[in-house]
Amino acid sequence: MEESNLQEHEVVEENEAIIESNTDTFIDEQEQVEEKFYTQEDIDALQAQVDELSQYKPNELTDDEVKIQEKLESIWQREVNATLKEEGLEIFSEFINAGVDDTDALNKQITKLKEIVGKIKLSNGYQPTNHKSVDGYSLAKKNKDSKSMISEKLNF
Repeated sequence: MEESNLQEHEVVEENEAIIESNTDTFIDEQEQVEEKFYTQEDIDALQAQVDELSQYKPNELTDDEVKIQEKLESIWQREVNATLKEEGLEIFSEFINAGVDDTDALNKQITKLKEIVGKIKLSNGYQPTNHKSVDGYSLAKKNKDSKSMISEKLNF
C-alpha cells in the first residue's frame, strides 16, 4: 500500500512538473514579440509607396489663405442672400446649399423653391366647396332649349 501511495505521489509530481514546464513555455510564447527584419530593398520599396501616396495628400493652407477663403465664403453668402431677397425667398436662406461661386446650382435651387412656393400659394388659394357641376338641364335652360330641358327632366 505504501508502494502504491509512493507511485501515485511520483506520478502527481511528474504531472505537476510537466504542467509547470508547459505553462512556462506557453507564457514565453505569448511574451515573445515577433521581430521582423527588413532589407534595404524592402525599405526602398515602402519609401517609394509613401512618396507616391504623399502626392495625393492635400496641401495645408496658410493662415492668410484661410482668411482669404473665409472672406470669399462670406461674400458669396451675402450674394446668395441678396439674390434670395430679390426673388422674395429670403426665408429659405438656410436651405440653400450652393458652393462658392456655383451660380448654376444657386439658380436651380431658386427655381425649384419658386415652383414649390407657387404650388403652396395655389393650394392655399380660394377653392369653393359648394360649387355645383353643370348638368344638362342647366345648360339647356341657359340656351333656352325647352325640348332639351324636358328630355333632361324625363331622362331621355
